Amino acid sequence: RRKVMRQFARVGRKLTAASLPVAFGAMFQKAYGQVPSQVLDVLNFALTQEYLEIEVYTTGYKSVAFPDMDSKVAIEIVIDHENKHAKFLQDTIRSLGAAPIAKPKFDVTGGFGSGNGPFK
Repeated sequence: RRKVMRQFARVGRKLTAASLPVAFGAMFQKAYGQVPSQVLDVLNFALTQEYLEIEVYTTGYKSVAFPDMDSKVAIEIVIDHENKHAKFLQDTIRSLGAAPIAKPKFDVTGGFGSGNGPFK
């Protein structure tokens, strides 16, 4: 019974998360009639931050030998979460009738090129 309840809770969280971009879009449009550019600026800034975090963790993941499987899995989970954050922001921006900004190029190697990363 506990297992079924845990699975039910997981499905509920996923459904809630999936509906949030639409809810935010509707909320902003009801409150303002149209979305102020400052709201989109803040959302795009947050999206840029998520893009940076994805780049840092992905580059680090590819550039380091992990001491154990737990460490590797932990970083994989973080990368997955950061990608979900970016998708959430992209979906929210689209639901407001705007286009999310494209991912900029980042150099997280400290200027030392490939093979170096933020975890070294």
